Amino acid sequence: MGITATSCRECFGVKSKDTLSARSSLNYQYKRKKEKTREPSDEDIDKQDTPFVNDEVYSADHAVDRKDTEEERHQTTSIDDFRIMKLLGEGSFGKVYLVQSKLNKKFYALKAMKKQDLILKNLLKQVLTEKNILKELRHPYVVQLKYCFQSESRVYMVMDYCPGGDLSHWMKKEGKFDEDIVRLYAAEMVLALQYLHETLNVIHRDIKPENILITADGHIKITDFGLAKSTTRAMTVCGTPDFLAPEIILGKPYGQEVDWWSLGCVMYEMLTGHATFSYGDVQKLIFSIVKEQPKMEDSFSEDLKDLLTKLLTKYPKKRLGYKGAEEVKKHPFFKNIDWEALLNKEIPPPFGKAVLKYSLDFKEIEEDKHGSIFEIPPEESATKDPRSDVYYYSQFSYVAKDGAEIPSDIYTK
Repeated sequence: MGITATSCRECFGVKSKDTLSARSSLNYQYKRKKEKTREPSDEDIDKQDTPFVNDEVYSADHAVDRKDTEEERHQTTSIDDFRIMKLLGEGSFGKVYLVQSKLNKKFYALKAMKKQDLILKNLLKQVLTEKNILKELRHPYVVQLKYCFQSESRVYMVMDYCPGGDLSHWMKKEGKFDEDIVRLYAAEMVLALQYLHETLNVIHRDIKPENILITADGHIKITDFGLAKSTTRAMTVCGTPDFLAPEIILGKPYGQEVDWWSLGCVMYEMLTGHATFSYGDVQKLIFSIVKEQPKMEDSFSEDLKDLLTKLLTKYPKKRLGYKGAEEVKKHPFFKNIDWEALLNKEIPPPFGKAVLKYSLDFKEIEEDKHGSIFEIPPEESATKDPRSDVYYYSQFSYVAKDGAEIPSDIYTK
């Protein structure tokens, strides 16, 4: 297949002849470089969202009466159950806030998405798929979904809050990581991917530093399942350009092995401080990923060079991990990892003390606050599109079976 400017634009969905940054072109849902977040403006914080939550079947015109019983109110989750503490970030999906439950005093990350935006971007099915995957996740190195609920104009997901931020934050702070740090965090990612692939049959398809969170105790959690899919084979061209496997770019069928490629790219960037393959324009990035080999630095150990070479092989069937996570775990680079101890989080992480200090400082600052510090923008007038109807989202609402008692790394007051 010829790697031309035309094919490169078609592959990345670029209609203009202008060259675009590789990190901002293909994955229209996610940006490789996060925009600087801002606190809500005065207009944004007029008043708290008025919830309209539904766990029953509604008629299209909301004509079904509901019994306002004490039991029903207890079972219904709404935005009023949380204090809005801080804006953590925003993107094309919506905004993510740090919130505190008024019931158990724990901190969570709340993703608020406008229904109309999901409709315009044709993301309704994708959001429901993400929710269905998230509710099944039960692993120490994967983020957990606590609640899903909705109002007339928004849908909400409440998940683990990881006060250490994402891995890209620590990469910018540290510059480069030594092999021992990379080995431990890579091993935790291996266990997470093994769980996703072999227990849930899920391909993540967007493994990158921004989607690897650092918990209060310094361990990792993989997050953002917006592009994940429950399948063994897929064809859709999606992901973040720097971390795309060659078979995705070439439009070939692919499977779980694309996540192992992405892991190799993440490890390489952690070690060097720069992307695995050159980028500047889309054509150069595509050519590099499909045709070039990553440069192995002299400082890399022989075991590390061998591991990266095998994770970043162009041919999926020859890629380490194609036959399962066990062959990755058995690689000599991980020979000193006690996998059972790691699964039980018995191995101290490198940033544990630094993240814990941040967590305690934040707790002290917020300890005597009352009420929401920030508020989500008020409800907008209802759209006429029937897909924004509460009835359309009747399967969205969710509360974890063991509720807020799911083991969590979040400190409490």
